Amino acid sequence: MNAHSLTRKERDRQLRRSDILDAAGRIFARSGFENATIQDIAKEAQYAAGTVYLYFKDKESLYFSLLEEKLADIISLVKKKTSTVSDARK
Repeated sequence: MNAHSLTRKERDRQLRRSDILDAAGRIFARSGFENATIQDIAKEAQYAAGTVYLYFKDKESLYFSLLEEKLADIISLVKKKTSTVSDARK
């Protein structure tokens, strides 16, 4: 589904989720998983903690969603970089 076919509510929801994941990445990098809190992540994202819980059940699910997103980015980059290589050794 492309961005133009989404409703405003769906686009806003995706934006909030993205904001939270971006903030979580910064907080986890700065504080580590154990020391990071949902409250820290919410503050960094400029949302209430309750908003974070609307999107993620707990800190662990937020962390794993962030990992999944980053892994998908890496896989996409590897596919893009290797799609033009015809020699396996390269």
